[in-house]
Amino acid sequence: FKMIRKIFKMSKNQSKALLDSANQSLRDGDLEEAIHLALESYELYGGPGGPYILGHSFLLLENKDKAIEWYKLASKDIEHDDNSMNEARNIACFNLAEIYKNILLSRINGEEDKYNIGVHETLDLYKRSMKSNNEQLKNAASKSYTIVDTAHPFKWD
Repeated sequence: FKMIRKIFKMSKNQSKALLDSANQSLRDGDLEEAIHLALESYELYGGPGGPYILGHSFLLLENKDKAIEWYKLASKDIEHDDNSMNEARNIACFNLAEIYKNILLSRINGEEDKYNIGVHETLDLYKRSMKSNNEQLKNAASKSYTIVDTAHPFKWD
């Protein structure tokens, strides 16, 4: 068991280093490198950090389908012993809810919704993002929650 724990800890540390590098690449605008490093990190250890960076990178590349796919994975409701992983999950919930909100509001204006987004799913994502320790994120999630909850509810379904 000691050897397994040692290997697990090594892969966790290596994954964290890859995530740090992916974050830096994202900040530097090198989305291709951020995607590469985030995928490596996710394959090595899992967790929401890699999928969060992937979702954000694809959103910046205007690939909504891929952004949704990765944000969904990052937003799974799993508690982690690493608070930064929990924050990545909370931010992923918010970003995914924002994408959904825009799709729902477009649906009100008569645009086609190929994603079949549900209002309750969107509201749940906002609620989950409000678990964050970041007050800005909590406030933004609360405001967006109110917009989705009150904007023509009879047109949602």
